[in-house]
Amino acid sequence: MCGTSGEGRLCTENDIQRESCGSGALLCGGRGAKYLHVVDLEGAKDGGTPNLETIQTIVRESGLLVEVGGGIRSEEVIKTYLDAGVFRVILGTAAVQNPAFLEEMVRKYGEKITVGVDIKDGRVAIKGWTEVSEESCFAFCEKLQKSA
Repeated sequence: MCGTSGEGRLCTENDIQRESCGSGALLCGGRGAKYLHVVDLEGAKDGGTPNLETIQTIVRESGLLVEVGGGIRSEEVIKTYLDAGVFRVILGTAAVQNPAFLEEMVRKYGEKITVGVDIKDGRVAIKGWTEVSEESCFAFCEKLQKSA
């Protein structure tokens, strides 16, 4: 099953779509999409890859360039997703909490790494929207831009 949500809210029964995620991704590709943005909200809260199998199915069946975010806080997880055929990984919490890690991963993987900035009340939301950093979204983005 595949669902939608907002601000890191896990899907409810009302959000669930009846087609599989792979079928939904195929529908996007059939409508001319080239890229698909996927967020593992369970992974975002705790780290890890709890929905890796589903994401592998989406990559395999959709024919789209899939980018994945949610819970990517180690090089091991980055490698797991890239080895699964994911086009690009999105760092959020890791980029906020460990800038040195972000810089190292960008050096190693180049354009396979991007940063996602979730914003809540002007601050950067982390860990699947369960926490908010002390840093303003503007200050964080300016810091990213200067380091690019």
